[in-house]
Amino acid sequence: MRVLTYVLTSLLVVVTSFNILSNDNSIDNPTTHPRIKKLWNELQNFQSEFETEYEEDDLVEDTDKKIQSDLAFEISPHAINYFWHQMMASIRHDALRQSTISFQTSYLEFDVRVDAIQIVHFLPPTIHMRSTKDQIKIRTEGGQAKLLGLYYGKYRTIREGQLEAIIEDLHINLDINRNEEGKMMAIDRDCSHSIGSVDITLRPILPAQIADTIRDEIIERVARRICPAVTSFANRIFKTAQTSLILPRPLPTSTDSTHYKFSHTEANDQSVIISHEIQEGDSNDVVRLPNKPSTMTTIAVSENFINNYFDELNKKGDTVFNFHHIEQIKKMLQTHCQEKEVCIGNVLELPKAIEGTGRLDARCIQSPKITFSEDKAHLKLDLHFELTYEQADTESRQVYLSFHTPLNLRVRNLELTALPEGKYQWKADYTIEDISFGKIRQKEFRVSNIQTILEEFTAEHIDAIESLLSTYMGGNLPIFTNHNIHMKQHGKTRFTDGQMTVQADFKINRALFPVFDFLF
Repeated sequence: MRVLTYVLTSLLVVVTSFNILSNDNSIDNPTTHPRIKKLWNELQNFQSEFETEYEEDDLVEDTDKKIQSDLAFEISPHAINYFWHQMMASIRHDALRQSTISFQTSYLEFDVRVDAIQIVHFLPPTIHMRSTKDQIKIRTEGGQAKLLGLYYGKYRTIREGQLEAIIEDLHINLDINRNEEGKMMAIDRDCSHSIGSVDITLRPILPAQIADTIRDEIIERVARRICPAVTSFANRIFKTAQTSLILPRPLPTSTDSTHYKFSHTEANDQSVIISHEIQEGDSNDVVRLPNKPSTMTTIAVSENFINNYFDELNKKGDTVFNFHHIEQIKKMLQTHCQEKEVCIGNVLELPKAIEGTGRLDARCIQSPKITFSEDKAHLKLDLHFELTYEQADTESRQVYLSFHTPLNLRVRNLELTALPEGKYQWKADYTIEDISFGKIRQKEFRVSNIQTILEEFTAEHIDAIESLLSTYMGGNLPIFTNHNIHMKQHGKTRFTDGQMTVQADFKINRALFPVFDFLF
């Protein structure tokens, strides 16, 4: 639109200049005429603004983040803020419920005992985070804690009263490094802290030296406990994180690879990206994540990751679809039915088949294959069908009909649904784009035009077959999250070349966080 605006503006300047020249024959040098000069200056300014905006648009056009992986999760700034808010709410909850403490100090000959001191107000500090693959740096600033307690002093006379301590601006610097075992670990020596101020109020008032002595004791106790408490809390968070996202492998290669491994690709105040840790020799896929995600988390999966998963699943054993469990197909497998009903008994004579024992199983001859293109997803299945019944004379199961069916499905409206126990289900709508029948074998009967019957039946009932596939071809995803994390898909699944992208929001229960134990 701006291109058209620029062209029209240029044309208007030319036309206006021509009219000025036509009406004023005294002009010797057109470029010096004030009105023409003003028009051309305005056009040049507009051109400069246009080129700047156009360059900015070009920069924004292709700013998706590229991650060297076949599976990546990005946590957006909104989600990070939400996580910190929930974590600080959990810490505040724990801080306000800490047991009361007592300590004793003295100044010269004045002994003071502070009793029942407790945190009654807690304003969390601001947290900043930056990360590389092997290190996470966490910094805090601000925040406030208000403590109330009782004091008892004795020097010649007894002094009793209330104590109020306000601790402000807590700076904590914590570096979390990857250890030799490859795990992120926080240790006390990588933690430092400073306190902006500690204001002490005593009622009734005692000499300032006594208040300073109490302040020094509180600062010393905080200094002794804060880093051990923070590192312990961080390590328990990481331990919880290790089980917060699990993607089991269908065919583990060793006891150490029962599930896919993830690593922190990038983490800072703006986003956290967790990606599948690709080993040497694995896929060289690159997945793209939006530069400005509109939801709390974005999941990007390459078609290679899904197809490799299908391959591993196929190596583990047969993938079988038991279509006879579907009520509509179960009725179609009846050997006797009314004339107006649709069942196999109206097409074939099966005198030896026992009514109600029909089974229609389909095995994958090859691993399923998924392909993604712009706004499209296709699933290719190579199925081998077997129709079997128990025989009345032998009481054994007999294969009556078998055939090979290559099937190409268009996948639409793929949706993920979270279950309470941390599992996820998927469902989709399917459209049959191509289907054929071959390698047909018959037993116990001979029908010369069986392939034509199968093709005509499929064409006549294509809508019903697609509806059945959309209703029943789904199930649990091989992914588990901590049961205190509840995700919900937001919007439609997006398909681009070689990649599927799902956006979701999530909620966290406070029980996800460990207890913050800080008794100073």
